[in-house]
Amino acid sequence: YEGRHESHSTMSKALSSLGLIVVDSNYRHGDINPHPGAQHDLRAVCRDVCRRHPGLPLGLAGSSSGGFLALALAAEKPENVSKFAFCIALCPVADPLARYQYLETCAKAGSDEHSQMVVLGRYGVSLTPSRALAMMKMQMSYFGDEGKMEVAAKGVLGGAGSGTPTILVIGSADA
Repeated sequence: YEGRHESHSTMSKALSSLGLIVVDSNYRHGDINPHPGAQHDLRAVCRDVCRRHPGLPLGLAGSSSGGFLALALAAEKPENVSKFAFCIALCPVADPLARYQYLETCAKAGSDEHSQMVVLGRYGVSLTPSRALAMMKMQMSYFGDEGKMEVAAKGVLGGAGSGTPTILVIGSADA
């Protein structure tokens, strides 16, 4: 699995129409590039943009796992990268461990013939057990274990004071 730059062409076009230069990028994901590999990929993209366009304001945007990565980069303030002008996180996986635990609950509920709404805390989406299991497998292949998911969440959620203006768009679906 790879994060695909083509997945948000509508958002990229909208940001571009506002006069922003948009750099869409891919990142490697899963067992071929375990955590924090995708973050390293995107940090390298940011460094390259800053090197090629010094002084140009740089922002981050991503959804789901890409939203997690945008929040993580904003929180870490990478070396040789100018301060981020903004961060847009669409339905981010801000707490990978909580999401994984939620997916475990979904995997045990219902049948693959009908997706079933499962609510855990304040989080609920409709997933079939097989879809939940596939998402769990992908997430575990990236993080490796639940302890790394917990540490990653602390890095993202603990970085709220990074000084980067951030908007979180939280919807009801993350599939």
